[in-house]
Amino acid sequence: MAKAKEKLLTETMAPKNPPGLFLKLLLRFTPLVLAIVLVLLSIWFLRQKLYFHNQFFRLKKIETQPTSNYSELRLKTILSEMGVEENSGTLTTLPVGAIRERLQQEPLIAASAVRRIFPDTLQISIRERIPVAVLQSRHQGCEFTIDQDAFILPGKVRGISGNLPLVITIPNDHALRIGDQTDNRWLRGVLQFLNLLATRPEGNLYVPRLIRINQPGNQLHVQLQGKGVFKQGATLVLPLDNLDPALDRLRDVVRKRSETRQSISYVDVTLERNIPVRP
Repeated sequence: MAKAKEKLLTETMAPKNPPGLFLKLLLRFTPLVLAIVLVLLSIWFLRQKLYFHNQFFRLKKIETQPTSNYSELRLKTILSEMGVEENSGTLTTLPVGAIRERLQQEPLIAASAVRRIFPDTLQISIRERIPVAVLQSRHQGCEFTIDQDAFILPGKVRGISGNLPLVITIPNDHALRIGDQTDNRWLRGVLQFLNLLATRPEGNLYVPRLIRINQPGNQLHVQLQGKGVFKQGATLVLPLDNLDPALDRLRDVVRKRSETRQSISYVDVTLERNIPVRP
């Protein structure tokens, strides 16, 4: 009996186990977590109400800078197809990135800028690609144009010069597609030739009107507009590769013919020596 009382007394006097560490941390930090959640929810609500859906930022005006091929109506039609119209939403919810990507899908647009001007204006500006030559496709039975970066463009482009050279007998012309950047090596050679004419000091002496690609000979046969020593329709034969040295040889020939006041109707600078020249 005495042992039983002693055991009961021992159990009664034994201290209770303290709460677990996890429970202590939970009780201590729960108010802080709830406070943070409430703050974040308040920020989200205010951002939605005061920024994204604030009628003070309602889209009231779409400003465009029309170009030769993109009128204000055409640009606004593209935006309308995306659901972007004046008084149709707020400036802050506009998909600026998607608008820019859509404009870049247009073959004639080289660059675009989409700006939100607070509180109520969307501004659109574009830069068009500029054709440097007309391409005649025998297999497709139509014409294209091409810019200096080798992008294939529509054949009919407003605002371009009427004196662009015509490129014919293009190998693999069936693969030309509007909007593509071509890797056609012959067309790349034509563009290199035109670029060299634009950058060399004497380049303005040569005005190409027709460029025929000679695939078997890996050559360009260029008919020139009459200017200086060149007769109207004078033929210039160039290698597709190593154009710079060939144009150096042509420069020397032209200088000598100018000094002797002789004309040129044909010159073949694919040869490094004994260059054939006909008056």
